[in-house]
Amino acid sequence: IVSDAHTKRVLHYVEKPESHISNLINCGVYLFATECIFPSIRSVIKRRATRPRLLSYPSSENLDSSFIAEDDDGEKPEVLRLEQDILSDLADSNRFFVHETKDFWRQIKTAGSAVPANALYLQKAWQAQSDELTPPSAFIVPPVYIHPTAEVDPTAKLGPNVSVGPRAVIGAGARVKESIILEDAEIKHDACVLYSIIGWGSRVGAWARVEGTPTPAGSHSTSIIKNGVKVQSITILGKECGVGDEVRVQNCVCLPYKDLKRDVTNAVIM
Repeated sequence: IVSDAHTKRVLHYVEKPESHISNLINCGVYLFATECIFPSIRSVIKRRATRPRLLSYPSSENLDSSFIAEDDDGEKPEVLRLEQDILSDLADSNRFFVHETKDFWRQIKTAGSAVPANALYLQKAWQAQSDELTPPSAFIVPPVYIHPTAEVDPTAKLGPNVSVGPRAVIGAGARVKESIILEDAEIKHDACVLYSIIGWGSRVGAWARVEGTPTPAGSHSTSIIKNGVKVQSITILGKECGVGDEVRVQNCVCLPYKDLKRDVTNAVIM
């Protein structure tokens, strides 16, 4: 996005550009005026009726644009893309403006993306010296948020970048790092939870180990390659899952209401 420094009007907009001429990005939050968006839609549809359309594949970098011919009934497919069609038209007609924010931005496309996004929120709260965060100590590595109704044993070590939800229970000697513990979850004594999301009402047994794989801090991907297969780097336990005592779960996505009684790695557990 290239905008006017004074009026904030968008001068140039390209979706997924091949080169970078600006440090402004589209965060995906829009506010439209009806007197602008509907005329723009009509304008795009009218242009589609007078010339062939190119259909691109933004999710695949290796596919070229493909020509889409007319349908058998003589009508062209009326598929409108917000970013590529509508926003570009608004920019061309001088009706597109930006609201610039200096806050952090994080792309969230997978469930595991919640873990690095949570870390950004905690770090911002820590920099603002928020009273809602738990004070640092020998067993608290900031930033850490613990809900007032949660029960955390004083010998459990938490942090950095940990959020503990309402009524969650964390036992003695447990270790939790770079994770989200949702409400009513229980982590028993001496268990280890790293780079994971523990779902509502889930249970992690004593001496169990639930862990993902750390990814580079600047990376927006929460996937890794294991043995030639793409897997999630964040381990996720769905609602009311159970991990048995001394069981190890790594790089897995576990659907709700599953009990894991043996070690599992690099799998989607259905």
